Amino acid sequence: LSSHVLFKDSSELAGQLLGRMQGIDLPGIRELMQQASAFEGCPWLRPITSSFTCPGGPLIRSLVGHANTVNAVALTADGRWAVSASDDWTLKIWDIESGKLIKTMEGHDGAVSAVALTPDGRTAVSASDDCTLKVWDLKSGREMRTLEGHGKSVFAVALTPDGRTAVSASDDCTLKVWDLESGSEMRTLEGHASGVSVVANTPDGRTAVSASWDGTLRVLSLIHI
Repeated sequence: LSSHVLFKDSSELAGQLLGRMQGIDLPGIRELMQQASAFEGCPWLRPITSSFTCPGGPLIRSLVGHANTVNAVALTADGRWAVSASDDWTLKIWDIESGKLIKTMEGHDGAVSAVALTPDGRTAVSASDDCTLKVWDLKSGREMRTLEGHGKSVFAVALTPDGRTAVSASDDCTLKVWDLESGSEMRTLEGHASGVSVVANTPDGRTAVSASWDGTLRVLSLIHI
């Protein structure tokens, strides 16, 4: 629970222990509290009651590092990493087990509204208010290519199960289908009368379903592209 604090400053250990665990009446914990209370490092304020979230609840840890609203998160298939997208124009890769920030991916010129990962966990595709999508290598954190073509903010992105094709949804009332390997636009799907907010693909990769502020959903074939 305290990992996001201790990564920045390990001298906070005594305060974090006292703030979280004073209400736990176990011999080993009581001894630990006594040791924490005796800390004589730099001047500090010693908590006299548990004032932080205590262990035992649903919260496992907090991932802290973004400077603005976090809009989306996607997980690798093995459940080890999370990739987050934020209004601070960045994406961040997190180790879920430790809570450690692995990498920050920068390159967008606007808020990042959505992120999707390929099934092999090697690649991320992000959608942004800067009207583009970006393809990222997760191992290096490097931007591989930019997908340009939308005329307004891109709100959502969904990938086909083979990880080769992306479908994006935009405020320009369209969806676009992209070849991720080449970065080329394969097709523009029109028909909505307002911005397209969300898109999802069927597990067989043959169909997309879009949702729009025009009050409708559309079912779209991807197999004739």
